[in-house]
Amino acid sequence: MVNMYSRVEGMLYSHYKRKKRIDSLKSRLIRIENRIERLRRDIKECNIDLEDTMKAIDYSRDSIQNGGVTSNIERELERAVDVIIKEIEYNIRDKYKTKSKITNLEKQIENIELLLEELTEEELTIVELKYGEQLNDREVSERLYMARSTMQRKKGSIIEFIINKCK
Repeated sequence: MVNMYSRVEGMLYSHYKRKKRIDSLKSRLIRIENRIERLRRDIKECNIDLEDTMKAIDYSRDSIQNGGVTSNIERELERAVDVIIKEIEYNIRDKYKTKSKITNLEKQIENIELLLEELTEEELTIVELKYGEQLNDREVSERLYMARSTMQRKKGSIIEFIINKCK
């Protein structure tokens, strides 16, 4: 029984950590999508810096090439676009990995949320303060204006309820 009690407490602590992790992953996903959009816009608008190439081009009559040969500017432009495309591909992979992580965490959270939906408002508040905000028993009892022993008894009954539901 003591082992199950600890496991349920660990599960509740992990539940609230996952919820916080999802928020940070969603924020990361937005940044990745913005980065991909910016890179695509750079290619579309040809927003590529070729200053170093422009300095290195030799305009002497001997170096000028006919229309059949690719110029230095074209080669440098292709190289710069290839670099941007590789960066887009990397960001797209990162985007899908992040989406997958979010989906997995959401599935895990959903299972716990189903259990927590059956709690009363007071019980849910105890769980959120104890495991979500990680307050100690004294701080939780002070916030809820109840004796510490009463809060501990209610917390114990919540844990027992969850243990029975998980069987």
